[in-house]
Amino acid sequence: MMKILFIIGLVIIGTAASLLLMGKIESGVAAIVGIIGIGILSSSGMMWGLSQTNGKRP
Repeated sequence: MMKILFIIGLVIIGTAASLLLMGKIESGVAAIVGIIGIGILSSSGMMWGLSQTNGKRP
């Protein structure tokens, strides 16, 4: 599940960046989509961190 979220986050961020560079979407829309992608990517990192500590926060 963590790898899937990580890959989905990277794809969303890459798609937003490439569409912005091609001029297909505006910078505000790309920023919102990029923030969503970063959120997905960070949630996968948080899940990985909690799995390393047996579900307990350090």
